[in-house]
Amino acid sequence: MSEPIWSTGGTGGERAIVEDLEWAVGALRAAADDVGTAQRELARTRAALELGGSVGHSGGLATLSYAARNAEEDVSDTARRLAAVAEAYLEAERAARHRMGLLERGREVVEDDAGALVWSARLTASAGALLTPVGLGLLATGHADEVLAGLPHDAPPTTAILNRDSVEGALDTPIYEALVAMISALTLMPILSLLTGWRGSLTAATVATEPARSLEDVMRRLYDTEQSGGGAVRIERWTGADGVTRRVVFIPGTEDWLGVTGNPFSARADLEVMLGETPDAARLVAEALAADGAAPGDPVMLTGHSLGGMVATGLAANPQFTKRFNVTALVTAGSPVGRIALPATVSALHLEGTRDIVPGLDGAPNPDTPTRVTVHHDARDSGLPELEGAAHSIGSAHELDTYAQTARLVDEGLGASTDAWLSDASGFLDPQGAVTVTEYRPGG
Repeated sequence: MSEPIWSTGGTGGERAIVEDLEWAVGALRAAADDVGTAQRELARTRAALELGGSVGHSGGLATLSYAARNAEEDVSDTARRLAAVAEAYLEAERAARHRMGLLERGREVVEDDAGALVWSARLTASAGALLTPVGLGLLATGHADEVLAGLPHDAPPTTAILNRDSVEGALDTPIYEALVAMISALTLMPILSLLTGWRGSLTAATVATEPARSLEDVMRRLYDTEQSGGGAVRIERWTGADGVTRRVVFIPGTEDWLGVTGNPFSARADLEVMLGETPDAARLVAEALAADGAAPGDPVMLTGHSLGGMVATGLAANPQFTKRFNVTALVTAGSPVGRIALPATVSALHLEGTRDIVPGLDGAPNPDTPTRVTVHHDARDSGLPELEGAAHSIGSAHELDTYAQTARLVDEGLGASTDAWLSDASGFLDPQGAVTVTEYRPGG
């Protein structure tokens, strides 16, 4: 596929392949060490026998020693070849992803700065009256590192946010440093606890909509959920011919940047998730599933965009939640979830745009495990007419319309890892019988 899209983790992808090769190299080197040890032992034994007069055994021992030496050389040579294959693979991947000319790179810098200013304005609105004298003092004196030191996680300094190779350097710009400092300062504010929170009540209404039958449909249903607003979460439910009731939960992104309306999906929830706390948004999802009648054994797929993906991943990793609800599949789009460890029972797919700043806000790449696949898409360099002009700024890169096109490419067949995920999740994307979609929102 010429489209600039690739996957990591799962049963395929660049990192999974390279890690397999590196494991094989290590195993072969260990084997070579063992053979070398055996060879040296044989040499000592032969010398002892020859000194003892048992020269008749020396011929056989010499043959064994020769075979051991050849085995060691063969194993070492295989290890070197595998290591070269891994390096060549990575080099080809790097070359394939660096096709931008000087003008394109210059335009990218301008658009990035403009987009970052938009996000800075949003975060400033979120901070508003919440900034304490302590936080303002740290920002004014440039001591952002002291704020970061108070966070529960240490973000690696070389994690990239906007460049397409997350392992190659950090985004080191004043705008990004200001964003980090602002987010960090918010974590110091005890006044957050004074904000109006969700009171725990729900209203429910049936929604007339088509069920999600593909990953692209999931993105479209997430968009519809976000457009509904007001902290609404939608649950799609049906019972198949096998008698099993399945549910797909659609969780929106941040809807209230000031955090004062009582909407659980606010900037406050973003901060709470990043700090490892359970926000009202997560509690709303749990109460919605309970109101929907979800039994402990009913399979559940959690899906979310931006903050919604963070909430979904946090719930899938929460033992108390998974005791109540059987989360077997997870989809996130544009969500910073690299620091959240998931159980192997959850088959996860993370969609990330290489131009989207949000997935990198936690400062950690997603783990590449057999049950966790990350799809990377450089929509800016896309050849698809539907994506013309998309992702030329970090704002448009974060939109669900852009992620819907990424999802469509996955549906059409991207690689082994994504095909395996789609196979695992097929039960959720092939609704049978009557499908009911219920919208749960705060209130009542």
